[in-house]
Amino acid sequence: MPGQDARDDLAELYDPEALRRLGHALVDQLADRLAAAQRGEGPVLPWRAPAEQAASFAEPPPERPEAPEAAVPVAVARYLDGTISVHHPKYIGHQVSVVPPVAALADLVSTVSGNEACIYELGPAGTAIELAITRWCLEQAAFPAGADGLITSGGTLGNLTALLAARGAVAPSIAWREGVAAAPRLAILASEHVHYCITRAAGILGLGESAVVPVPTDAACRIDLNGLAGAYRRTVREGRRVMAVVATAGVTATGAYDPLREIGEFCRERGLWFHVDGAHGASALVSPAHRARLDGVELADSLVWDFHKMLFMPALATAVLFRDGRRAHTVFEQDASYLYHAEAADARFDLGHRTFETTKRVLALPLWLALQTHGVARVIAPLERTYALAQWLAERLSREPDLEVPVAPESNIVCFRVRRPGLSGSALDAFQESVRRRLARSGDYYLSQARLPGGLHLRAALMNPVTTEADLEGLPAAVRKAAADVAAEEARTKGAAAVR
Repeated sequence: MPGQDARDDLAELYDPEALRRLGHALVDQLADRLAAAQRGEGPVLPWRAPAEQAASFAEPPPERPEAPEAAVPVAVARYLDGTISVHHPKYIGHQVSVVPPVAALADLVSTVSGNEACIYELGPAGTAIELAITRWCLEQAAFPAGADGLITSGGTLGNLTALLAARGAVAPSIAWREGVAAAPRLAILASEHVHYCITRAAGILGLGESAVVPVPTDAACRIDLNGLAGAYRRTVREGRRVMAVVATAGVTATGAYDPLREIGEFCRERGLWFHVDGAHGASALVSPAHRARLDGVELADSLVWDFHKMLFMPALATAVLFRDGRRAHTVFEQDASYLYHAEAADARFDLGHRTFETTKRVLALPLWLALQTHGVARVIAPLERTYALAQWLAERLSREPDLEVPVAPESNIVCFRVRRPGLSGSALDAFQESVRRRLARSGDYYLSQARLPGGLHLRAALMNPVTTEADLEGLPAAVRKAAADVAAEEARTKGAAAVR
């Protein structure tokens, strides 16, 4: 039997009243931070050198603190003081969601309830919710009767799952049982700007990164149809079998949409698996104003859709949808009698059969609760707002003589470049990178960067629906100041070198 100290420790760890007290205090603390961030207080990124930041959290944990509840707000404040503020209206960096509060609370419900979406018995309600959200996604994509899918932890696993299914369609069970050496020589046709998780998936599948054949794109990083046809002909001449053609709905660099209908028809004519990586942009399916950007997605054999991108849900939650619903149930082949023992008629409710994860949170709960609470129209409002804001920002930046916007945005991403007379090629690319770094460390605006056909560009991903035009009005001046500071620093460095 445990001693008194152990019993006291357990009572403290699992005290329901402690949850009540800590929960109230923590929600108040987070709400205050959220309000301050939305007012634009403080820097977007409180920059500290990585080694300095690591050292500030390197102390060993206490053995048994005397006032554990008092430690919570102090520890949380330390964390929040040292992290980037994605709720700040001048955060325009990466595709990180600004989550509605009700979705954040769903994570708390999931953690406290402790249910898992592995077998039905461990999460009956969670299983039903995941099935319902999967069906809702299939309806948005206009997939036919008999379609099915699953929900997994992020676009990387989602794309890998879909490509596993594509491999299974080309080489049924052979590669799974006997290894890729027993399968035909396979290739994947994908945009030269495809997300790196596709080449990573090729490596994991044992095909090798060289199995991904790059397809040329246009200035906006959209697949060129003539380039696709040429890549297909070359691949076939080399004796390789095309396992899948991958299109992107929401290219990472620019947010552009590949021409899905044309690519889908190309695949149908040749009997090729058509996969759409809609991790970023598939959420436009729910928007009447932007649904047409995914025209032709119903031709896809598989579709990946991140909830934690443009549905603004907590990371990670991704739907993997299959036109032929049987694919959702045959991607993985395993037997575990200690876990999967349902009757055959009920086995489809054991969701662990379908996913990489065995232990898995109820990933659909935040979206389900947000839809139940706010409805579809309000849940999709952040996408519609940020798409419109991107159009405004592109037009605003285009009016600046020293800034260049190469392509009109199709989603919430705007790429632009600082002009600098006398610089071109790699030198101009390096200048963009220095400007971005200077701007980020100032704490004023936080931008990312992306390589486009014309070179390296600054990249604004508008992920905060409460950001206004007024918040972005100062971006050109801030970029101009950062550029001037970089140029001045370069001049000082050259001068010092000349003196030496």
